[in-house]
Amino acid sequence: DDRANRAWIADVSAKLTSIAPRVLPQLSAFYQLPWYDAGNAVRVDIVHVGGARGGYTWRTPRVHTVIDSADSTYHGWLGVEMLLHEASHGLTDRLEESIDAEAKAAGKKVDGMLWHVIQFYVVGEVMKRTLTADGVAFSAYIYATGLFDRAWKRFRPAVESEFSSYLDDK
Repeated sequence: DDRANRAWIADVSAKLTSIAPRVLPQLSAFYQLPWYDAGNAVRVDIVHVGGARGGYTWRTPRVHTVIDSADSTYHGWLGVEMLLHEASHGLTDRLEESIDAEAKAAGKKVDGMLWHVIQFYVVGEVMKRTLTADGVAFSAYIYATGLFDRAWKRFRPAVESEFSSYLDDK
């Protein structure tokens, strides 16, 4: 298990290091918050649970992410995406509040998971655009695992349309 964890860390760390200077500013701009630094670093634990466990994040008392190195959907570039996704949970307060405020102002009830769908989409899309520019074929987690259609099909058209345009500065 230790060998598997260390191999995951080495692979994902190298990949993240290669794109971080281009990806992190985009994510910071989207969340309208600075990315983490040494003073507020995210604690990340890589564990080998076995079976599809994925990852999860606590936000208090500080951001702490746990990722299962045995989950094959968290390997390679998808591992980088999901590491960024999980770390982003510590930056989503403004996104969640904005969605709630807009829904309330429009007199609409909003699904409490919409912010999470948007978070999945945006992190994946930023990764896809960055890797495509590097000549790397990449399918974001929300598509590669069928998550969009399996869990959030009703949100797909609006999220793809609106947030692709948003990332294009339109």
